Amino acid sequence: DDGTVGEVARIVGHEVRDTDLLGVTKNGTLSLVLLDADYENSTRVIERVVQCIDSYDFPTPLRISLGAACYPTHAVDGDSLKHEALSRPLVSWRGGATDAGAPDTQH
Repeated sequence: DDGTVGEVARIVGHEVRDTDLLGVTKNGTLSLVLLDADYENSTRVIERVVQCIDSYDFPTPLRISLGAACYPTHAVDGDSLKHEALSRPLVSWRGGATDAGAPDTQH
C-alpha cells in the first residue's frame, strides 16, 4: 500500500545522498537513481539499504527486489535503464508481519 511504499522510501532515503533521485513509478515501483555512481558503488548502496530494510519490522508482508544498471554500460535511456535494473536482481527480500525472513542475495 502507499503507506508501506512511503515507509520503504523513507528508509532508503536515509541511506542515499541528497542529490540522488528517489520516486515512485506509475505502477507503484519505488525507483532510485544514484547520480555519478558506477556499478560497484551502486551495489554497495544496495547492500546498505538491504541491511536497513532487514532490521525494520514491517506491519504487512512485502517483497522487495533490488537491481542495478549503469549508464551507458547497460543502457542509454531511462526506460532501458529501468528494464535492465529490473532484469538484474541483486537481492530478493521477503519480510513483514507474517513472513519475516532474511534477504536472499543473488549474484
